[in-house]
Amino acid sequence: MNFIIPPFINTGDTIGIAATARKVKPKDIKKGIQFLIDQGFKIVLCNNIYAEHFQFAGDDFARADGLQELINNPNIKAIICARGGYGSVKIIDKLNLDSLINKPKWLIGFSDVTVIHARLQQMDICSIHGPMLVNLNEDNHTSGLYITEQSKEQFISTLRGESNSFNIPRHKLNSNFKELKGNIFGGNLSVLFSLSGSVDGQIPENCILLLEDIDEYIYHFDRMIQWLQRSMQLSKLKGIVVGHLTKMKNLDENNPFGLTAEEILKSTADLHHIPIMFGLPFGHESENYSFILGKEYTFTQHINDVSISDNQV
Repeated sequence: MNFIIPPFINTGDTIGIAATARKVKPKDIKKGIQFLIDQGFKIVLCNNIYAEHFQFAGDDFARADGLQELINNPNIKAIICARGGYGSVKIIDKLNLDSLINKPKWLIGFSDVTVIHARLQQMDICSIHGPMLVNLNEDNHTSGLYITEQSKEQFISTLRGESNSFNIPRHKLNSNFKELKGNIFGGNLSVLFSLSGSVDGQIPENCILLLEDIDEYIYHFDRMIQWLQRSMQLSKLKGIVVGHLTKMKNLDENNPFGLTAEEILKSTADLHHIPIMFGLPFGHESENYSFILGKEYTFTQHINDVSISDNQV
């Protein structure tokens, strides 16, 4: 796979802040903005940053215009979404991303932002599955949005194009393989599921699928995995790597589904002889590392841990 890798950013470069989904208040992102300034970056806010339209950061046209303005601004080297929630899918077809083919820039976020990542991957453009501005705002400790200092440092290293190899403990449900190597794709499973049948819904062949999710009923999680099987999407994969599956729950605790979300994934991967790995530090929890979607990674298993390398050229 030959993906376009945008130029990594340096001290003095400009980062744009987009609001593509849920509305944002100044207190949600003030210290996140200051964190990026302290790292040596300049900041440009989208024109709808504090707009409100019911639960959204402005209506669909305002949110699309706000992101488009940042895309069109030649001085902006990267765009980080202020927060997720819901709403990016309502603006994706209002955007013109063609300029990013010749003048690529980083698009950063996760969860709802999976919609935009998926469109960029159809265009063979790399993007960063990583924290949003609310996750960099230290006042959000009590909300569970704030990420660890180590995650923040790793995010900045990713932006700067520095080597990003690290180790994690080996999960008991991991498949028994030595090495898994390939270009990565994916993000939030619920969002990917919602894209099925659309121009953005195809998973690239021979990729490693990244998955995370939050606040889903176990039966519905199983329904989405059944979609992956029955749509023949699984047959394309080199492997699956799983981040945080947060707040997964039974519809009725007196009548449990019988499997955890991890066990559903494990049994499905084993059925199709697909290598799978759990416990990666990304998703809706305080450990939220950044991964470059479209880039080649190597996952190597040892007796007690797993080494992850982003295969710097």
